[in-house]
Amino acid sequence: MFAAVLFAWFAQTYDTVSWFLDPPPNISVAGRNYKPSNFPPSTHLPDREGIEWEVKGHMWPLGYDIYGARGYPTPTEMELEWRDGSYHQYTLQGGP
Repeated sequence: MFAAVLFAWFAQTYDTVSWFLDPPPNISVAGRNYKPSNFPPSTHLPDREGIEWEVKGHMWPLGYDIYGARGYPTPTEMELEWRDGSYHQYTLQGGP
């Protein structure tokens, strides 16, 4: 019973019942909601001049890191490191 309640809580939190198989359709970090961008996953964090990445959160309970730009408390873009090592970009409004 407890496992079913936990599963339902995670499904509601990540807006999908396949939260443990596929990257979620949204993530929440520091009170802001991020949606997936239209860019395909990459094998590394984006290399942008002047941007250093730091861990801003984790996808609990799986422990996948969510990266944001260092020095910005609530960046407009986040990167979710998925289990296969790929990075999925999320933005405040989704899209590119």
